Amino acid sequence: MTLSTMMIAPRRSETAKIPMDVLAAGDIVDPGVLSLNGTILAGTLMVKAEAEFDALRSNPENLSQVFRDVGFSRIDSYGNSVL
Repeated sequence: MTLSTMMIAPRRSETAKIPMDVLAAGDIVDPGVLSLNGTILAGTLMVKAEAEFDALRSNPENLSQVFRDVGFSRIDSYGNSVL
């Protein structure tokens, strides 16, 4: 954001679910449910437990699915979704 420009990035959802080992999550509430805010736009994703981090790190497709669940697809000039 600057004095003359502001970026708006809508979200379809505030949360996304990832598959993970619930037993490894310990006592966290809602294991595998990631709450996403604007920091993800800056490349920061915070998780509640190491098991969630491990699930994202071990399978990069999980992170791609998080983006698909939370964001809106961009449509190219041919009408195809690019996300």
